[in-house]
Amino acid sequence: MKDRGRLGIICALLVGVLGLVYLMPSDRSAGDVAPGLKGKASVEGTPAEVLKGKEVGGDKARDLVELDGRTGRIDGETPQPVAKEEGPTPAFVVRGRVVHGDSGAPLAGCDVRLRRERGATDTDGPWQGLEPAGWMVTVLDGEFELQIPEGAERRRTVLRLARNGFVPRMAQWKRPAKGEVVEVGDIAMDRAIGVTGLVTYPDREPVPDAGILFANVALTGQTLVDPERMLRTRTDGAGRFELSDPAFFGEWYPRVEGSGALIEPQMVVLGEAEYPDYHIHITVEKPDPTFSIIGRCEDVAGQALGGVRISASGAGFLGLGWSREDGSFEIPRGGPSPVRGEVTLSASDEDQTYEQVLPEVGTEFAWGDEGVRCVLRRRPEQVVRVVDARGESVTEFSLFVFAGGRSPWTRQSRLSSHGTHPDGRVELKGLRSGKNAVLVVPKAEELGTSGLVQFESDGAMPSTELTVIVPDPVDLRLRLSDGAGAPVVGSRIEILTGIRGLKPKWDSPAVAIADCDAGRYTPTHARLALGTSDSAGTDLLKVAPGTWYLRITGDSHIPYVEKIELQQARTSVPITLLAGCSLTGSVGPEAALVTLAQLSPGGKNPVTVELKPKGSGASVLAQVQPDGSFGFKSLEPGEYDAILRYWMRTSDVTEGWIQVPMETLELSADQNQTLYIDAQPHLPGLISGRFQVDGQPLSGKHCFAKQKDPGPVHALRFSTDSEGRFEARIPPGNYTYAITMEAQPGPGWIMMTLPETWNLAPGDEQNSEHNLELRTIRVRLLDEYGAPITHQKIGLDANGFHNPTAKVTDATGWVTLDPAPLDAFHITATIHDTKQTLGPVDLPPGQTTGDVTLRIGEER
Repeated sequence: MKDRGRLGIICALLVGVLGLVYLMPSDRSAGDVAPGLKGKASVEGTPAEVLKGKEVGGDKARDLVELDGRTGRIDGETPQPVAKEEGPTPAFVVRGRVVHGDSGAPLAGCDVRLRRERGATDTDGPWQGLEPAGWMVTVLDGEFELQIPEGAERRRTVLRLARNGFVPRMAQWKRPAKGEVVEVGDIAMDRAIGVTGLVTYPDREPVPDAGILFANVALTGQTLVDPERMLRTRTDGAGRFELSDPAFFGEWYPRVEGSGALIEPQMVVLGEAEYPDYHIHITVEKPDPTFSIIGRCEDVAGQALGGVRISASGAGFLGLGWSREDGSFEIPRGGPSPVRGEVTLSASDEDQTYEQVLPEVGTEFAWGDEGVRCVLRRRPEQVVRVVDARGESVTEFSLFVFAGGRSPWTRQSRLSSHGTHPDGRVELKGLRSGKNAVLVVPKAEELGTSGLVQFESDGAMPSTELTVIVPDPVDLRLRLSDGAGAPVVGSRIEILTGIRGLKPKWDSPAVAIADCDAGRYTPTHARLALGTSDSAGTDLLKVAPGTWYLRITGDSHIPYVEKIELQQARTSVPITLLAGCSLTGSVGPEAALVTLAQLSPGGKNPVTVELKPKGSGASVLAQVQPDGSFGFKSLEPGEYDAILRYWMRTSDVTEGWIQVPMETLELSADQNQTLYIDAQPHLPGLISGRFQVDGQPLSGKHCFAKQKDPGPVHALRFSTDSEGRFEARIPPGNYTYAITMEAQPGPGWIMMTLPETWNLAPGDEQNSEHNLELRTIRVRLLDEYGAPITHQKIGLDANGFHNPTAKVTDATGWVTLDPAPLDAFHITATIHDTKQTLGPVDLPPGQTTGDVTLRIGEER
């Protein structure tokens, strides 16, 4: 999580910025997250030597995804599988086959390991130091089968595959069922990619000791960049660097910290060349020392602190750097930042041992300030003792830590503690000062959860021991009936607690209370108890006393969500559930449905129908079956918009949900309605072509298509290859499209909307070639008396044109626009405290360069 605070800065540099200018919001689903690897190893020799424990590189696990690892080759004879077989009957089995990513042939010599872990804190160490529950090396058929026996309580199971010279891959399962057998099928192993490079200023002077960050963006084009997709290193004294965590195929966005703004390259596409290794020359602006913030970093006792990361942001710029061993730091003014207000500083150490005391939050600085004092103190500590209602120590439990902030609570997974705790005590180190909370979940079923126990922490004050009491659960008996008094059978009953202080909705996701720290983000709701109503409409749950939420969902009634207070030793609650609406329907014709279903790779995202209630309320989804049928139950009466949804990989860089509104329905209680959806008019088409600029191919650039027609807005992204060619699949409709080019000086992209449009019929294919002639226009601004308006920041009011680099008139009132918009445009500026619009500005047909003079109050 320590990288997540930097994400907003990185996001401002990525293609997602363009979406604020050109793209309308659309429903996109995040792609898989590819974890980064720590460390590098080169393994030479036979597979038998690998079995002795040599590491192939890497750690951390998420979904089954591609990772990157850089290792040597494995030659020699393939050994027989080696797997752990001792212990009780298997509790979990995973089977699959490893194949070569290019040929699809079975891959021998692949190291396959299966491990059961408690949670996020178990992945902090390298894999070589962990004992796998199952381990083998694939033979000639590439197949593997591993198992985990019954054992200590664990929260997830992780599978890892690694082959020298290939990209390691991982998968995880949260609380797999006992006896579960998972068939993962063929897992393709792709070649790893090594990256070396050089960082220089424009005059080729090397940039020493600069931080290098490579960020990979998911196929969906989302701006969120997870830490596991960040690869870090530093330059040496000669400006050279090598990624110890090799990159994998895809788009990577470099960033240089502790220097000026990035000039080039804005993006690197790895995996296009024939060779697996890449050398990258990165050029950055040379910082101006007069705009560097200079100071000293120390602790509260005045001792120097080295290795503290300090960031400064404001006045449209960003600066990043680290304190030296003597505590001194110099933060150069770097690239552009979306923060236009005053400059502020923040400091943090890599291990999160310290917290910032000075400068205080909101303290304002200016670029070029000297003598800045940055003071940090050790984060507070807290001892927590867990006891039961009788005051006896509880030793088997999981303890979760949350911190207060802008949102109600944020999980602190690094402080979580699981397992056996002597005398029931846990020592928490590295808390945030301010409001904190712990949640204790005992292992023993006869004890209930503590709920959130809040306390205050202060790094300047010693703490006292915090005692947390886990109560005995009480019996909660529920009796469910409908409006006629008949029992409601088979409904799902949940007791929820709101970790973020929000009331749950009928479809709000909730995790088991024992897993409330297992995800990537703080869950909104945790589940204390789960049950199902029996033939008499009753169920008995055991829940700790407290104020919780009761949620009941089923097929025959409207969902029920209410707050409930449990204080007595035994509580019996009768609940009357209201009847709901139902809707059945089908999607056709068959050929059209098959086409839509085939647009999702592997069929992982089936065609669905969405019902969106008019006004407030959450949408509901129903999967369309292979025969075209779909159905909804338990809907509240009212108006709903019906929407057809299908998943489509639009291009080489984008995939996501396409949503097509159908019609509005009025649903009534106790009535079933039907709906037929004709998918034929909504089949996507294929566009292709080539972009050239001044006769040269526009290579490796992102382009956008945006639907002009009334109704659903489809805004889709694709990219050009080295020859400027592109291909993209888009829904039918009338589209405008835009191209992007790197802004100079960077970072950022210029976007230009073309005057042409695409009018695509269902299933149509169109090809178009474009050769753009860019224009360079010099504009001079004069006041009403004819004097030049100098050092004036201007804006461009042009159709679909965006340039992130600020344009300012010089000492003679001139400003150069290169490139200028393709069509006529206006200049906007705040002159005499009034926003002025001047123009239009244009050149005669066929002319690509020229000068234009604009005068306030003058008609053109």
